[in-house]
Amino acid sequence: MSSTVSTRPRLSWRQIRTLTAANLKARYRNTIAGVIWVVLSPLMIYAAQSFVFKAILKIQFENYLLFLLTGLLPWIFLSQSASMGTSMFTSQGRLLKSFPIHPLGLLVALMADNLINFVITFLLLLVPILVLTTGANPLHFLLLPIPLLSLFTFVLGFVWFLATLQVFYYDTRFVLDFVLLIAYYMTPIFYPAELVGTDLRWVVDYNPMSYLLMPMQALSRPEMPSDWGFLVARSFVTSFVMLGIAAAFWNRRRNSAYFHL
Repeated sequence: MSSTVSTRPRLSWRQIRTLTAANLKARYRNTIAGVIWVVLSPLMIYAAQSFVFKAILKIQFENYLLFLLTGLLPWIFLSQSASMGTSMFTSQGRLLKSFPIHPLGLLVALMADNLINFVITFLLLLVPILVLTTGANPLHFLLLPIPLLSLFTFVLGFVWFLATLQVFYYDTRFVLDFVLLIAYYMTPIFYPAELVGTDLRWVVDYNPMSYLLMPMQALSRPEMPSDWGFLVARSFVTSFVMLGIAAAFWNRRRNSAYFHL
């Protein structure tokens, strides 16, 4: 045990590439249509929610289908990564103690796998929606990598913190499902923040999840908001704070974490 902790395996891009490739091969192994099955689920979720909120509830908002796309799919990426990554350290405990693999490498590889599927699904939906949406500006989405980098950074820190917490508290993943469900309704994903009344505006103003989604959702507007730079800066601050908390928690509990694996 002591030798495992003292070696302090280093995180390397080569290790991440190898693990990511292994995840992709495992995900598509023995599947008939490969990536189609992976992107089908978010496609169906988006189709169902766009029908309910646009056609049935008749939410009136400019470029609503594009707005929903820029909020719902990033949320699916966040929630799927959190659900899959929370048990990563405990399920791969023997691997982590037997080989010089940095635990963070497993999480980055998992998220890179999910990010690839997110980008594929997003583009499959974005192209036809841009064609059908009048008033949308396709050039806005050239800026997509900026808020996407912030989202990736936050989710990495969030999942890293949860995976470390799961080592000591096995009910973390059950609490996570409840928290994500509540957060989904309290975050302006399928409804714009403008529809929130002033008495409940604090739900949006103090919600870190909304900080992450707003820069991406702003790309769906016909005109870029004048405060887009501020929205991006706020999202990156939120992301780096989350990543810093996760790193500090792991460094503090690292030795005992290996013992509990």
